[in-house]
Amino acid sequence: MTKLLEPFDAKGLHFKNRIVHVPTTLNMSDPNGYATRRLAAAYGALAAGGYSAIVVGATCVRRDGLINERMLGLYDEDYVIDFRDTVAEIKNNGSLAGIQLFYGGLILGLVSTIPLEPGKGWIPGTVAWGPGNTYVIGNPASDVVPTEAYDDIVECFAQAGRRAKEAGFDFLSFHFCHGSLPHTNLSLLANQGRTDAYADRFYMCEKIIQRTQELCGKDYPLIPRLCVDENLEGGYDIEYFAEHYAPRLHALGISVLDCTFGSMLGAHSRRADIHSTEFIGPSFYTAKVVNKSNIQALRAALIARNIDMPLIGSANLITPIICARWSMKPAPISPASAVCRSTIPIFRSRSCRAARMKSACRPTPAPRCCRAISSARAGPARRRTRCSAARTNSASCPPPARARSWSSVAARAAWNTPSPPTRSGMMSCCSNATKP
Repeated sequence: MTKLLEPFDAKGLHFKNRIVHVPTTLNMSDPNGYATRRLAAAYGALAAGGYSAIVVGATCVRRDGLINERMLGLYDEDYVIDFRDTVAEIKNNGSLAGIQLFYGGLILGLVSTIPLEPGKGWIPGTVAWGPGNTYVIGNPASDVVPTEAYDDIVECFAQAGRRAKEAGFDFLSFHFCHGSLPHTNLSLLANQGRTDAYADRFYMCEKIIQRTQELCGKDYPLIPRLCVDENLEGGYDIEYFAEHYAPRLHALGISVLDCTFGSMLGAHSRRADIHSTEFIGPSFYTAKVVNKSNIQALRAALIARNIDMPLIGSANLITPIICARWSMKPAPISPASAVCRSTIPIFRSRSCRAARMKSACRPTPAPRCCRAISSARAGPARRRTRCSAARTNSASCPPPARARSWSSVAARAAWNTPSPPTRSGMMSCCSNATKP
């Protein structure tokens, strides 16, 4: 019998219970999409709540697919090292670490309040395009993706997956839903009129999975997040999904699906009265309190609907220990996350102490060999270096691979100090940061 807090094994992964933190876009990267210490602290606090797995939110695989500022990226090898801090925070607090890979497509420009150029998103350098332009989401003058661009985007997904594995993530999630380019390829409404290989609506998702398996190995767990019912007039429903898409996923070795519901395409809803939480499972108000009746109702729903694992999103951000409360066995919080028992200080803050300097990024970044050292209490103002070359002749130091933000350097310095973190020290790197 399925029980909420029982363990679950799938594709070589051991989930200690059936509750997973759904991938949520926190917009906590630096301006170039690199993972920050603030992001690691947020996910570490969530992991300490007792969830079996934490999925890092939508991480873009190509720069022209961004939908938000400060959205995470995995564009090249430089991004791997910063993600290792986030992975360590999640795993040190007892959860599996996953990451969701994403590419925008038609969804670009959805929240824009300014006129958009044809085929462009609201972020400079981004493009709004899809398999067709009959049904659009953001930009009414969206373009059609050429075959060569599809091939490159597929490769970008696979390479980002390889980098995620190198960063230490236990599994991958693909954003194949809610208006992303892979989802619009699956859509009966959006993918019309093509004559190339991508006229096969499942072809893009299939190529992404196959190429990722080539780079990461077929044993590496892939858990796609798919819309199983578009709930649109003329769109596919769950019966169509089960008949046409599920068998092909199974043939690729996919044994776990993250199922979601609904679409953002510009078409009329088939059932406007049905919400996604009512379709996949019942909705519970958990922001302020979790009571026994809610737990019993959720357990009953899991049994009745044969649901293996529920995913929880917004409630986690308010109360990251919600899962531990359900189990009545609060998980011990690692020293790194002891100051982040609630994620509220992280999400409500304005800017890092280091970012309150004249510029958030150094105009002349320090060389990689000049490792910054500072105590948790000292902050970036009392930084010193171990690089003798930097003290004598800075020109002899090798050039940096990329510019790093002050906040990233200061936070990593505080993280690497042997002294235990304190609220006044470690939290200073997380406080007053920009609210997403």
